[in-house]
Amino acid sequence: MPQLSAIALYSNPIMTLSAAGRQITLDPNLMQNPARKAMYIDEVRFLRVHATYMDEAFGAYIYARLRINRQNITADYIPVWALAPSANVQINDDVNANAYVYRPPKPIYVPQYTNLQCDLIVNPTAYGVTTSVNKGKSVFAVIYVGRQIDDVNMPPPATVDVPWAAKYISPVWLQGDLSEPAQSTANDLVNPFGEPLHVSSMISRTLYQNTDACLGGPILIQDLITMKMSNSKAGIITRDPTPIGHIFDMFSREALMNTTLESNTYFIATLQADMRDVSQPGNALTSIAMHGYRTVTLAEYMS
Repeated sequence: MPQLSAIALYSNPIMTLSAAGRQITLDPNLMQNPARKAMYIDEVRFLRVHATYMDEAFGAYIYARLRINRQNITADYIPVWALAPSANVQINDDVNANAYVYRPPKPIYVPQYTNLQCDLIVNPTAYGVTTSVNKGKSVFAVIYVGRQIDDVNMPPPATVDVPWAAKYISPVWLQGDLSEPAQSTANDLVNPFGEPLHVSSMISRTLYQNTDACLGGPILIQDLITMKMSNSKAGIITRDPTPIGHIFDMFSREALMNTTLESNTYFIATLQADMRDVSQPGNALTSIAMHGYRTVTLAEYMS
């Protein structure tokens, strides 16, 4: 095993109000691997460093797109709370989220003088459910935490594991309604690559009245939303409509998969919400995120 030492890279602070609605790319001079050899990124932390208004779901309206060289880590932009199960969410004394921590199923390999590119967009409407991004001046930063290889004579690996995260986001569920079934498409929970995707887990998040329904929000709403799932080759994952609170862990919001998705195939998730007995006014939406990795040659990774 190579000798490894810890390393952390910090972005400049980003204010949500000034960032709203526009793309921000982290400064590559700050996020570049400064070492003479490769490094591995074990965590990407989306950290709120200051806020004049606290809320539980700021990860719902901050989207990230990750890629290295020409290799995409995320399928376009994905809300950062879909990258982090609740077990990876740091909480302050007011029971509000301070950081969403993305721990990819395999460490991200970053060659020397290369950077993991992170583009961000702040969405004040968060898919039609009003959020508190406009109620205060939240400031957040991005931190890469990993390990650098100390041995300059260590040869590079022949193959590299490349993480992959893709998501499906439901329509807005309206209070008092029984929704029509909503189904993900072939472009959502997909393996678009030429090699198999090892799917390690899925994460479900529900945004309800500006709160995370599993962090201080109404966790029982998870029982009002059902899901059934199959793959595009008619393989059954969840045969019958089942409350997502029974599929995904109550606390982590994560479901372990440990399966393989073949090249150019996808999962089909069908969601339905019964909001007829929700007495408190408010709308909701649910996201399902798939996490896995694929293995490519070093030459392909660097192309």
